[in-house]
Amino acid sequence: MRKYRLFIVYALLGLWLCRPPSTSFLDQDYSMVIIDSEGALLSAQIADDGQWRFPVVENVPTRFEKALLTFEDKRFYAHPGFDPIAIIRAIKLNIMHRRIVSGASTLTMQLARMASNHKKRSLWNKILETQLAVRMEIWHSKCQILKWYASLSPYGGNVVGIEAASWRYFEKQPDQLTWAESATLAVLPNAPSLIHINKNRSRLLKKRNGLLHRLFERGIIDQMELEASLAEPLPSGLYRLPNHASHYLQYRKKQQGIGMVETDIRPDLQESIARILTEAGSGWKENEIHNAAVLILDTRTAQVLAYHGNIPTASDEQMVDMVQARRSSGSILKPLLYAHMIDEGISSPTQLALDIPTYISGFSPSNYNRTYSGAIHSDQALQKSLNIPAVRQLQRFGTDKFLTYLRKHGFSTFDKTGDHYGLSLILGGGEITLWDLAHVYQKMGSILLNDPSKEQLLRRSAIFQTFEALRGLRRPDEEGGWHRMESRVPVAWKTGTSFGHRDAWALGITPEVTIATWVGNADGEGKEDIIGTSTAGHLLFSVLGIMDLNTIWFDPPYEEMDFFNVCNTSGHLAGINCDKTTSTYWPLMTQRTSVCPYHKKIYVNAEGTRRITKECSTIEREVRTYFSLPPQVSFYYKKYHPEYLEIPPPASGCSDYLANESLQFVYPLYQDKIYLPKGLNQNQQELIAQVYHRQEEARLFWYIDKQYLGVTTKFHNMKIRPTPGQHTVTVVDQFGEKAEVQFEILGPDNAG
Repeated sequence: MRKYRLFIVYALLGLWLCRPPSTSFLDQDYSMVIIDSEGALLSAQIADDGQWRFPVVENVPTRFEKALLTFEDKRFYAHPGFDPIAIIRAIKLNIMHRRIVSGASTLTMQLARMASNHKKRSLWNKILETQLAVRMEIWHSKCQILKWYASLSPYGGNVVGIEAASWRYFEKQPDQLTWAESATLAVLPNAPSLIHINKNRSRLLKKRNGLLHRLFERGIIDQMELEASLAEPLPSGLYRLPNHASHYLQYRKKQQGIGMVETDIRPDLQESIARILTEAGSGWKENEIHNAAVLILDTRTAQVLAYHGNIPTASDEQMVDMVQARRSSGSILKPLLYAHMIDEGISSPTQLALDIPTYISGFSPSNYNRTYSGAIHSDQALQKSLNIPAVRQLQRFGTDKFLTYLRKHGFSTFDKTGDHYGLSLILGGGEITLWDLAHVYQKMGSILLNDPSKEQLLRRSAIFQTFEALRGLRRPDEEGGWHRMESRVPVAWKTGTSFGHRDAWALGITPEVTIATWVGNADGEGKEDIIGTSTAGHLLFSVLGIMDLNTIWFDPPYEEMDFFNVCNTSGHLAGINCDKTTSTYWPLMTQRTSVCPYHKKIYVNAEGTRRITKECSTIEREVRTYFSLPPQVSFYYKKYHPEYLEIPPPASGCSDYLANESLQFVYPLYQDKIYLPKGLNQNQQELIAQVYHRQEEARLFWYIDKQYLGVTTKFHNMKIRPTPGQHTVTVVDQFGEKAEVQFEILGPDNAG
């Protein structure tokens, strides 16, 4: 019966020992840590409990392991959690000295004490630690136990673990520690109070050197290594931990929580950009511009190569991460609209876009330079970032449709309806982040570089054609022609400036990198010098200038492109009347676009001064080709194109079959909704109506709602002060030709 009882006791004891030990001791507050592409520490944030405690290490450095086991537990790989030989030796020493001079604790037992949180050393606690150590050895490998011990041991003050200790005491990675440094850290968990700038340094040195001699005696280091290690000084104090990417640390912490995060950030690039931002920031301060951000992605993979959320200074304002801040987009979205217009065959890459006074439901966009070109090639309008062509294109494409595409591309901040943004969406009416901006354009570049079989929002040909247009932008402070210099890196780039000069953006993309920059004030204060090209653009090219990039460009997606005959003047597909054409390699969807509507064959007299029709059969005539724009367009176009020739007036006795094109309104246009604000004197401002007439000698008679207003000659502008409501303005020339337009004046209640 007694045997059975003993068997049951031993069985229960065995089951208890075999019960897996808790690993709840690992559930502690850890520092947030990010490392660069080479494994070096980029930034770290102290744990919530005030300790510098890095996450558990993946590997224990060889030198530190040998030093630690030599000092603490030389039979670590042989014992089952406790060391019988060490226990016998400890008993003898304690009896001999009549006090406890050795505890015989193995590393596993020390880890068990940390896991049990036993602060008081007693025989009973020692027994509990021993059984827990045995259970740890049964359920976990020696390697795992060693990693836990190295990661959770105290190293003095608020420093916990080999990783944090290595950086705080020696400013280097654990695997870069010398033998002397490894020995120093090996003795500290045994007596962490030894480390102090002014206290106990002699005791610490004695312990370290004693361990170095033991390493030599065991043949782990040679005589030369011993002498060099003994000559090394002790650490003189604590180093500040690196803080090269604090904003990225906070972003990753928010995304995935506490832990050790391996990044693809290039340390040399990160540091170089910090210098560029610091130097640029010192100059911008004179103009009261205080903030800037830079984000660089690998174009093929989207890996973050550099991340600076602000100018690296100590001020509170620089703590704001402007990479993640929501800011008005300015004109930086225009290339996406251009690409989608091409992708759907709505526009060819160069066809003329209208740039004339435009009033759409009370919205009246204006160009940055407050001028009108009449008509301009679409790619040039994009390069010059003209607002009016972009607004008219968005109206044609559809605001809701474009907004849907923006969200699908990856812009996460468009959280309102299309009616809320309206046509101002393309001019900065919505907010974006630098993070989203960089990733959207990076994805476009990756489509050109990677597997084309994947379903995409844009065809590769539309993306390539857009990048080609953006590659033609003149760089800051250059006279053009940079693309002829073989040493220059080709880049597709675009800038943007938000309303009120609050935000300056620049985006550049090459086959290797995508660079996004932002300059402004975090508090939203606008300044006249916050301009896309002169601030964010300069920052973009400063960053591009320090990068060692090759001069290759994206390969054309030949399978999605073909040759098209293009009218040189209009940029449309060439029609039968186009006299000068060029064969151009364009996206296949160009075949859906319109044929040039502006070239006409006109019969004129020999001098080319009068039109001739069939009623004038007695007059000698010849046929000539004219590039003829609508009157309200040509009115502005010919100011910048002296070569533009108007179709001549009809010869005497000939019918004027172009009469209906001779007289047209420039402003207002049909069904315009116009709000006239009050001036400084609280009187409602005037509306200045404008009409174009082909014949300079024409006299025009003006009427509003059938009431006579007056007559104009040569310059046909008429001041009108209409009341809120529907109105009709009629203009009649001395030949009886008439033009009229209907529009609405909005009152204060519906002006928005």
